[in-house]
Amino acid sequence: MSNLLKTIQRHCQMHLRRGLSIRGRATILNVLILSKLWYILRVIGAPVHTFHSTLCSIIIKFISHQMFPKVSYQTSCLSGAQGGVGLLDPITQQNALQLRWIIPMLDEPATLSEHILCLTHYMDTSSKFDPDHCLLLLDHNTRKQHVLSTASPVSIIYRTMDQLSLTYPYPFFITIAIALQLPATSIFGIHPDHHPKS
Repeated sequence: MSNLLKTIQRHCQMHLRRGLSIRGRATILNVLILSKLWYILRVIGAPVHTFHSTLCSIIIKFISHQMFPKVSYQTSCLSGAQGGVGLLDPITQQNALQLRWIIPMLDEPATLSEHILCLTHYMDTSSKFDPDHCLLLLDHNTRKQHVLSTASPVSIIYRTMDQLSLTYPYPFFITIAIALQLPATSIFGIHPDHHPKS
């Protein structure tokens, strides 16, 4: 990962010579520099504290080059209408890319592709509590009991489920057994429009 950061930094230095506007630098970051990172973040992931903090530092130095006052990272990630430049945040992008794994895992078992079946099988067999993968995805407390290496692709999926405030506007499949194991707070968190009758 350190080689990847050095490559990103080298590309940023190269593009600084072009005399681009702040919007131009944001476009260069989104299209040419950070686009090479998205596949790695989807498959391997990156340590949030070390990799992402260094990456954000490189990004903000590039975006705010020869500017005073410097534009904050959070402001850069806002849309143009909100006063930002539409910079793609790597952590948000990593979470969005993980949804490409998560959404199919909540589908009916008969419709799962082979790579999703392998991932769900790994989740089901690697837990000492032997819960269903849907329970691991939907219940934070069950995920906390399933300790994994930070390098595991499943740990990235769990981190995404913990970080994102997810609502599910599409139908998904869970068995009655899973529904009975979910705490009521998880059920109402998943379906915010459904409230218990008083």
